Amino acid sequence: MVRAYVLLEVAQSKTQKVLNELTKMGFVKQFDAITGNYDIIAHIEGLDQNDLGKMVATQIAPLDGVERTVTYPVIEF
Repeated sequence: MVRAYVLLEVAQSKTQKVLNELTKMGFVKQFDAITGNYDIIAHIEGLDQNDLGKMVATQIAPLDGVERTVTYPVIEF
């Protein structure tokens, strides 16, 4: 299992809608609305890095209101 943090830039009026959609995604383990350059941070888990990338590209990024995503994989020491 691998993990990553995904930062989402969301259209101002769509934040709550995106948060509601994230609750339906089993691979999203936790998320919060935040302030700063991004609007939401999500903690996701997948089988491998490729799996994480596919989930972001096919399920998170296409959500109505999501303008940009940046994914930060977690490094296990």
